[in-house]
Amino acid sequence: MKKQLQNAIPYQEETNQRLDMQIQKAGTCRVSNLLLIIVMVSAMFLFGVLLMALPQQTFSEQENRTLKTFPEITRKTPGDKLIDGSFFSEFTLFCEDQFPFRNAFVAVKSVFELSQGKAENNGILYGKDGYLIARMQNTGKEYLHVNLESVSSFASRITTDGIPVTLAVAGRTADIMKEKTPLFYPTEEADAPWELLEDELSQAEPSFGFVDLRPALVEAVGQGVQVMYRTDHHWTTEGAYEAYCALLRSWNMDPLPKEYFTQEIVSDSFYGTSYRSSGFRWVAPDTITFWRFPGDEDIQMFIGGVDGAFSGFYDRSYLEKTDKYSAFLSGNNGYTQISLKEESPREKLLLIKDSFAHCLVPFLACHFDLEIVDLRYYKQSVAALARDAGCSRILILYNMASLTDSPVLGLLGME
Repeated sequence: MKKQLQNAIPYQEETNQRLDMQIQKAGTCRVSNLLLIIVMVSAMFLFGVLLMALPQQTFSEQENRTLKTFPEITRKTPGDKLIDGSFFSEFTLFCEDQFPFRNAFVAVKSVFELSQGKAENNGILYGKDGYLIARMQNTGKEYLHVNLESVSSFASRITTDGIPVTLAVAGRTADIMKEKTPLFYPTEEADAPWELLEDELSQAEPSFGFVDLRPALVEAVGQGVQVMYRTDHHWTTEGAYEAYCALLRSWNMDPLPKEYFTQEIVSDSFYGTSYRSSGFRWVAPDTITFWRFPGDEDIQMFIGGVDGAFSGFYDRSYLEKTDKYSAFLSGNNGYTQISLKEESPREKLLLIKDSFAHCLVPFLACHFDLEIVDLRYYKQSVAALARDAGCSRILILYNMASLTDSPVLGLLGME
């Protein structure tokens, strides 16, 4: 017992020393804690004031998208949005889009993400050689199935008029540039929709032709051709040329050789959508090239809802803007018509597309007059347009991401 008491004395003395130290430091700790609270509350208050006081931005040049502004509450029913919660949902989006110094914080966040070994930020992978690659987050099975059903139904109706239909699907950067993805990136996420597409097409005899454009581009990559932009999700003009060759060969037509075209570098400072979303601000810009050919200025481009016509395929005013890719075909439009200035007996092609087709159109225009529709903005009957315009062939060209992200081809069913 005596020995136990002797051992307890030093322990009690050490405990007392710690208690004395805590009592002595209590005042200092209270001050430091109070300072921390003041700094945090002040920062929240400052950013809250800036959020409401600074002018609201309606469009982000950096991200090339419309920003959420402060949600409105109507005078007639001021409480509705508060009751159903929609006001707070909209207010959250407003805070995210209008947050002061948002672009700087996104850039700083990207550095921290990489420092933790995550190799991605905001859904964009930081790949080898500066390739910024959109991460495949889901397979989009429902949308892909619906889109294929729409194509099949449309083709079965329009082919009765003797107009063949071809569905061509372009690969994403993760499909074409697999060797550029970060180490250990699960490629099965990228492969899943292609496997589903193959299963869907094998289950029934499709009423349309199908062209998988991936092999042509992968082969070109093996030959050292840059077929995809490093900072954008689109293929380059070189990649579009490889797709053009694959398409024409599937139609038993001979594509024009590369030597037929003259390459014109129109921008060496292009930053695409992947760059703007990622926050990886140190990545070098891409180069945009127009592939010109003899007589391309004799081709007229009419855009629905726009007075007058362009000579050729390009709107060079976009080269001075953030969205430089829109220099091809003057961006996304519901309806565009491409034809020679003088009447010609050329075959007419109806192209139903997303933005991947924009730099492909000049190659197709070497062989066809074109009627071009973007179903995101064109709300009339595509079948009626094909018949009225006298189209002899229909090409449906979409990137795989478009087919898995939304039922974009649903309007094909409109008669």
